[in-house]
Amino acid sequence: MATKYRKISPVERSYLFHDRYNEQPLVLCAVAEGYGEFDLPQWKRAIKKAAAVHPGVRLIKKGRSGFSQWCVDDFEIPVTLIEDSLWDGKGPENADFLRGKLSPDTGKVFEVLLIKSDKLRVVFRLHHGVGDATSIRYIVRDIFIALKGGEPIGSNSTLCDVDFLDRVESPKIQPVSRDDDSPTGAAVGTSMRQQWCRRKIKASEFKLLPRVMLAIKQAADEMNGNEDESNEARIRLTVDLRRHLPLTTCTTANCSGAIDVNVSRQSSVLDVTRQIKASLKINKELARPSPLLVFLARWLPTKFHGMKDKAILQLHDEGKYMRLGTVSKVNRINLDDYSAAGFTAETLFGIPPASKLLPFFISLSPVADGVEMVVGMPELLANEGRLEKFTHKIAAIVEAC
Repeated sequence: MATKYRKISPVERSYLFHDRYNEQPLVLCAVAEGYGEFDLPQWKRAIKKAAAVHPGVRLIKKGRSGFSQWCVDDFEIPVTLIEDSLWDGKGPENADFLRGKLSPDTGKVFEVLLIKSDKLRVVFRLHHGVGDATSIRYIVRDIFIALKGGEPIGSNSTLCDVDFLDRVESPKIQPVSRDDDSPTGAAVGTSMRQQWCRRKIKASEFKLLPRVMLAIKQAADEMNGNEDESNEARIRLTVDLRRHLPLTTCTTANCSGAIDVNVSRQSSVLDVTRQIKASLKINKELARPSPLLVFLARWLPTKFHGMKDKAILQLHDEGKYMRLGTVSKVNRINLDDYSAAGFTAETLFGIPPASKLLPFFISLSPVADGVEMVVGMPELLANEGRLEKFTHKIAAIVEAC
């Protein structure tokens, strides 16, 4: 029988809205790529051991509106071995398994896929409704600890994003206008299914975020023929709210905020760095909505927690956005931590969750020999080769600077 674990935050309910009205589930996906072999029974034992100390991978939604809760159930985590795959890890082609349904209503919120292709790839999929990028990193860390015969660290907290509003002083949220253009030009067609493109950048982690943001702006201007170097664009940067917690606290709930960074062709790496630091200093990633809005968000039915496709398509037709896109970066990865049981990791990367409201979502994963960059984009902005062109332009600009 399922037992109560924690509340469902308003942000998490917006992710549940996405699932209700979209063909693609809102899933976070981390991939370890390498060589060796898969010992399926050993992987199953390790995942079961890690799941025992991470209730966040065994959650099921119970109740409605403000009475809704995440409850812990006793089901096993699905582990699937896929033989003879044609997936090359560079994009969604030949990877229908990445579109598989994860459902908090049924309790399947996490799964592991062991894929044999030109390389071995381990895919960890977590429903965004129950966790964020750091959540999946905690869980994957403990799976590999268990694979090596160790004891997983586990979770010791149920704190989620909304809890930080009472713990951390922060400014009020400010309205944002829709004045940014898509970096790849006008929408073509009506498909908002996510497309993505992976490219390894030959670059160090030093000042990586400002360098990538400046490269995004330059690439967007080149693709749109914008010669006004003073024109600014707003780029969203995700921030892990766990920075406000002791290092010993481990929660796999959604604990992500975000800040906006204004970038122009005239901006320098120092300008962008100072802007990011200034925002973090005042905890801008936790900008506060009105107490009434927080209250309503808790009690309004899920169907009011997002935009329907018709409204989103109209936004794309108008071609004006609140932000150019979103960038998310994880800390540098030690590949030795992700090699065990006959599998040796050569690299790791994250596939951005499906996002229809903004032109792009970029995930950055620094590894020993560079930075894995994956750019996700709605198909109506990605088609006609535009996603690949945008991705390669960003990589070339960062590598040249």
